[in-house]
Amino acid sequence: MKKIFIAGALLAANLFPGFAQDDDVLTLSLRGLRMSKTDPVYGTARYSAMGGAMDAFGADASTMRDNPAGLGVYRKSDITFTLNVNSDNDGGVHCNVNNFGLIWNFGGKNREHGYVTSSLAFAYNRLGNYHREDYTYGTYGDGYEYENNFVEKGGSGEWNIAYGLNISNHFFFGAGVNIMNIDYEQNTNFNSEEDNNFYMNASGANFTLGTIIKPADFVNISLGFKSPTWLTVTEDAYYPMRNDDNEIEYNHWGEMEYGGYEGVDYELQTPLQVNGGLGFVVGKRAAIGIDYKFQDYSCIVEKNSKGKFRDAEKFEDKNYQATHTIKAGAEVQIAKGWAVRGGFAYETSPTKDGMYNPVQYDNVLYSYTVPKESMYFTGGFGFHSPKTPFYADFAYVRKNQKEDFYEWQSVDDKGNYEKSPIKQTIGVNNFIVTLGFKL
Repeated sequence: MKKIFIAGALLAANLFPGFAQDDDVLTLSLRGLRMSKTDPVYGTARYSAMGGAMDAFGADASTMRDNPAGLGVYRKSDITFTLNVNSDNDGGVHCNVNNFGLIWNFGGKNREHGYVTSSLAFAYNRLGNYHREDYTYGTYGDGYEYENNFVEKGGSGEWNIAYGLNISNHFFFGAGVNIMNIDYEQNTNFNSEEDNNFYMNASGANFTLGTIIKPADFVNISLGFKSPTWLTVTEDAYYPMRNDDNEIEYNHWGEMEYGGYEGVDYELQTPLQVNGGLGFVVGKRAAIGIDYKFQDYSCIVEKNSKGKFRDAEKFEDKNYQATHTIKAGAEVQIAKGWAVRGGFAYETSPTKDGMYNPVQYDNVLYSYTVPKESMYFTGGFGFHSPKTPFYADFAYVRKNQKEDFYEWQSVDDKGNYEKSPIKQTIGVNNFIVTLGFKL
């Protein structure tokens, strides 16, 4: 009987030279997808509480991540700092900076025609958190018992430098250059003795362009474009060594032999993004935003100095697809200086059903996840002091990420997966606080 052990290696003999790991195209491509996806609602507490549906309104340090034209809406300089305390699906608590922004506003604020005002911004925006954990156990084959622990750690963020201007209070334009950083770690531990570890660090750049049009006092229309992010990825790995029969190797002291690699570099290009939005102002007390974002994850590209990873490209063309993200949010002024907010965001699945592996290999001997659709439920409140430049906002974000979780995987002679996934929803709670000053 063929035995499959979950905590296996990366088929390391095929990794060198130059990271030619198309044998492991499945998990290479899934790591590329993990690093390409971002959470659509993370940012300042106001932005998050409204479900991220603020592109048509602007005047918030997080709207520049998708549409820098929002900087043209500012009438005052702004300093903002946002902290996010979040709990993962296993109850672990983590803390990170969601946003930091410096916005310098200048120009003729009393003008009505032509150039009115503009803003230059330097900001940091958190794009995603990777913390999660899965513990599973059971038996397979002839009753072999196992327990397995799968952990992901890290996150992604972006430094933004952007400029936006206001023309006649009806046309707003913006452009930005962004530096993205990613820190990602993945670990599969089998029966508390076998470890498979991947460590990835990536950095790269993209640019954004955007516009907001105000055809009437009660409505804004936004359109934004974000280029692909061109990333350089450095990957390390550490795993048990296996022989040609897929059995773990031991040294003469009876200790498990481990191997791996360090500092393997390759290039990752994420898909471009197009987004649009509508913003409605109801009297002077309420605002309603609706945003839409499009990205096609089948356009992810991995390559090194020898060229594209062709098998990865084939896999992604076959199994990845375009996503559509809808964000909606509202803000209501309930008293002088006080506002309450609520929102919702929904992102379709970046992967197709019935994923198929066109490349033949024996086994994937560690855990992995296939992301599906995600939903975000958001709410919060804010206070802006009428007598001082101080303001404070609070938001709560509940993320529900559906996914297919594979403890391990084997492939039959036709390339079909033999093991069914565990279908589950990963829930994450975020508590977000922003403190700021408008000068």
